[in-house]
Amino acid sequence: MRPEDFPESFRDGHRRAAQRGDAIAVNPEPPTFDNTILALERSGALLDRLQRMFGVARENVTTPAYQALEREWQPKLSAAADAIVFNRTLFDRIDAVYRSLRFDAR
Repeated sequence: MRPEDFPESFRDGHRRAAQRGDAIAVNPEPPTFDNTILALERSGALLDRLQRMFGVARENVTTPAYQALEREWQPKLSAAADAIVFNRTLFDRIDAVYRSLRFDAR
């Protein structure tokens, strides 16, 4: 694991997560737990693993190269997460799943 390996991996992971998030948001099928929540969870798996690996490297091998990567990529990774969280179409699907699973506990 070298610092120079991360940027391209981050770009690829970000691109894949964004594409999958967009695909989930516009899925023409009615929203279900599997095609919305589970699909969303899986869509960021690669990026999540990369961020965990980067975190371990950054915490255990504190070099100027890792510090520079952190300064460059943390804002980009946060923005990528925000793009999913604040995607209104995706939120509406998640809300529809939530409403379909709710029950009246009276």
